[in-house]
Amino acid sequence: MKTINFFLMIVLFGLTTLFTSCADDDDIDPDTDGDHAVVHEMIISVTDENNQTTDYEFDAEHSHDDDDDDGDDHEHVEMTLSANSMYTVELNFFNDEGENISNEVHADEHLVCLEMEDLNLTFTRTDVDENGIKVGFMSTWQTGDASAGELHLEIKHQSDKEQVGTEDCEHGTTDIEAPIELTIQ
Repeated sequence: MKTINFFLMIVLFGLTTLFTSCADDDDIDPDTDGDHAVVHEMIISVTDENNQTTDYEFDAEHSHDDDDDDGDDHEHVEMTLSANSMYTVELNFFNDEGENISNEVHADEHLVCLEMEDLNLTFTRTDVDENGIKVGFMSTWQTGDASAGELHLEIKHQSDKEQVGTEDCEHGTTDIEAPIELTIQ
């Protein structure tokens, strides 16, 4: 009888180990709570001073891929803006069915970050989350004199953003990366 109980404990332990070790560690993101929307597409809406809006679509689903299936570099957006002008920029997010899920992308856990090379551009976040911390889903872009270069837009997931600070782009994980070839003319 003791042999059967001992054998049963070993089998149960083995099954428990088997089922708990099957999860792929790459699928677990320690910086998220697991309750976040899956973004398929991001639309960057850029409105000029004459209230004319241009939408730039970006395939967010493949924004972390080093190469696409056919070996090409991942998608980038080409954008042209007028020199010495003010633009209002809004980011909207869509799922794989084309539904706008922007309200499901929690502002209190995200921060929009821009890195620029060789560009005369000033970026100002204009929206805030429920804690009063600036986010960047809405922003203004002030262009200067003519220039051209790469603008790297990132949506950073920061589940503890309130403790980190308003503009710490080194913290958190990158949810979406959008390289933009920007010409200011």
